[in-house]
Parts: sequence; C-alpha cells; structure tokens
Amino acid sequence: MCHTWKCPGCGALVGLPAAAPAPVDEPTEKRLDQLAQASCGCWVDVLSELRMAKLLDAIVCVDDGFADFPRMFAGRS
Repeated sequence: MCHTWKCPGCGALVGLPAAAPAPVDEPTEKRLDQLAQASCGCWVDVLSELRMAKLLDAIVCVDDGFADFPRMFAGRS
C-alpha cells in the first residue's frame, strides 16, 4: 500500500511508501514535497553542474564501494 503525493516541481503524482509520514504540519509537508521531487526526478533539472557532479560521484562511489573516500570537484564557469 502506498500514498500518493503531488510533486511541487512538475505536478506528477508520485507513489510514496505506506511508511511515509502523514502530512500533519508544514515541516512534514515540505519533506513530502522533497521526497516527491526526488522520486519523480524533476529536481535534477535545476541542479548546478557542481551538484550534479557530486550526485553522480555519490552514486558511482556507492556502486564501487568507495563511499568513505570524499572527492573534490572543480566548479565550471
């Protein structure tokens, strides 16, 4: 069983796990908004190049088993 939540970025309905918190206050609603945006992926469109590089590095590091080793990125202009 899942709950649905509307993504504030694109308006898509996203299925959240049944264990997701109930939207009872503003901080919880903001967190559900963040979860919905992360689930549908529209938040990736607004990431800077540096943040996109950090995200991709985190994914690759976990896959390679090197998540404990931080990497540095040079920002692009």
